[in-house]
Amino acid sequence: MPRSREDSFCCGGGGANFWYKIEQKRKASAIRFDEAQRLNPDILATACPFCTSMFEDALASKETPSSIALRDIAELVADLVESS
Repeated sequence: MPRSREDSFCCGGGGANFWYKIEQKRKASAIRFDEAQRLNPDILATACPFCTSMFEDALASKETPSSIALRDIAELVADLVESS
């Protein structure tokens, strides 16, 4: 992702922004999902439960269905352990 590490763009879910209804033109989750979608990934992985929820919301609000699978990193690791 172009905005990562020290330049990351966080939705603020860990800071309780998940529960606030803030007037905004676009949700942070929608902006961030669009950034990910431009990279055309098969999987969008996150280690943050708030990001998972926010991305699920962004996916549900899309007019055009997305083929991107949303997965927690722990799920990906579990899949690898099971398959080995």
